[in-house]
Amino acid sequence: MAKFQESEVKKTIRLLIKNACEFLQRQELTYLGLPAENATDIKVLNGLLKNVICIDEKKATLEETRRSIAGMRLKERKFIVANMWEYLRDLYQNESLTADIAFLDFYGGGIREDNPFAYEIAGLRNYFVKHAHQQNKAFVLAWTYMPRDKGIEPYQALDKILSSEDVSFLQKTKGVQFRSVAIRLLLKQLIQEHTMSVKVVQHAVYKNVMNTIILIFSKGIDAKCEVTLESPDSLLSEPCYVYKIDSLIPEPVSLFNI
Repeated sequence: MAKFQESEVKKTIRLLIKNACEFLQRQELTYLGLPAENATDIKVLNGLLKNVICIDEKKATLEETRRSIAGMRLKERKFIVANMWEYLRDLYQNESLTADIAFLDFYGGGIREDNPFAYEIAGLRNYFVKHAHQQNKAFVLAWTYMPRDKGIEPYQALDKILSSEDVSFLQKTKGVQFRSVAIRLLLKQLIQEHTMSVKVVQHAVYKNVMNTIILIFSKGIDAKCEVTLESPDSLLSEPCYVYKIDSLIPEPVSLFNI
């Protein structure tokens, strides 16, 4: 039995991810994510996919995932029992497949009790290291996270990798704005380290807590990609789309006015 019930928000997120994948203008993509028992992510993307890498900490969940996609025409199906951040940190660089679409769909954003945020930084850093070896090819990264307000302390690990200018910039923000800016600054830094280009396809904020950010990024120019990618600095100028309570229509808001 699935752990989470489907919601209108999740349906919207998956459609946005599918649209981002279609912008790549290529077929037979490789998916990396946490599709859970019903594998709804994979089902929505079916037709675009050739390979899947399914991650979960529970073997029983992956067995249900395997059954859910048994009838699909896929070349490679990998089911790996692991924590996603640890997989990205320790195993992904040696993975034979490279994910065209990675969907980190779980509660992240620097709220772990053990070495918070640094735990996620290591995983994301190695994710971008692997993709930096793929020249002139665009990829999609989608991340749903719920960084509850635990103050500044969980984000102090950022001080070690951000420029002093960005750290000072971050210290001027607070609350939901602080968390959203912190994530954008982290992604900007990691993409900048590999001289990549990027485009924010969507950054939605639901009920002032749940965030979904969808990026397309590339090392070099992917001539097939329909979206024009920009410098990492553009991550700070793209708006967020805030969904107010009881409203299905988001309001575009500056990152600094959330």
